[in-house]
Amino acid sequence: FPEVFVDLRKRDWAENPGFDAVIGNPPYVSISELSLREREYLKAAYAEIFTGNSDILYYFLALADRLPAKGSWFGVIVARYFQEAKYARPLRMWLAQRVQLRNLVDFRNFQVFGQNVNILASIVVLNRMPPDELSSAAIFRITDDRASEARIAEALLHRSSSLFEQLECPPPDPTGKPWHFSSKAAN
Repeated sequence: FPEVFVDLRKRDWAENPGFDAVIGNPPYVSISELSLREREYLKAAYAEIFTGNSDILYYFLALADRLPAKGSWFGVIVARYFQEAKYARPLRMWLAQRVQLRNLVDFRNFQVFGQNVNILASIVVLNRMPPDELSSAAIFRITDDRASEARIAEALLHRSSSLFEQLECPPPDPTGKPWHFSSKAAN
């Protein structure tokens, strides 16, 4: 889709290059499973977030500042551990400085992809806009990870508090501190 980034008639970069929305489910691969050449590429292309102990999801999340047009949306379902992991600090810092966290669904221990896959997932929706102190995000954390998929889907669709608690979310810390969200009831 070169026309998303390049104005083909003018043969120049588009005024606001990028997609209106990006939705993804990146592969669940540890960087240690990549070839040396692939790891060297990631180290060079993503020097600000590369730690050597990361998951490939870090580099997919970094595309939130490249693939969508400015003001557009980027949503992915990824392993949830980047929210708190020590090695994800550069990624969290990078995201906090470049995009706005708008929605996050934390499935905690619910196995979205089934028990055999064993991935603890979250859905992350970012907006490619400069961070803003007044921006806030809607954070939903599952309260019963033993519920059926159908009940969870229904509760999520209707943003129901029957299975998800809504949490307070100030903008993520620009220093990359772990993303901890507090219950509205606790405030």
